[in-house]
Amino acid sequence: LLQALAIDWTDKAYKEQTAIDPKSNAQPVTGYATVDLLGQVQLGKGRLDYGVYNLLNKDYLSVYHQTTYSDGNRLPAAGTNYGISYTIDY
Repeated sequence: LLQALAIDWTDKAYKEQTAIDPKSNAQPVTGYATVDLLGQVQLGKGRLDYGVYNLLNKDYLSVYHQTTYSDGNRLPAAGTNYGISYTIDY
């Protein structure tokens, strides 16, 4: 399964807030898009789930980290990373 996340490049909330109050502390949000590759397979008595996240190794800040006012909190999102889990339902 190929999954994509796109955050729009139009920052409506920022534009509306600064139109109401030009001195507002509102922060603009830059859009971004990521792609993940996910899969699962039955294995033994359970299910193995796996994924490759941020497949294209996109360098971006999440919406939360873009709108946090402290520079110490403006952390970039993780680059390409991997996940795996095994689940047994009983």
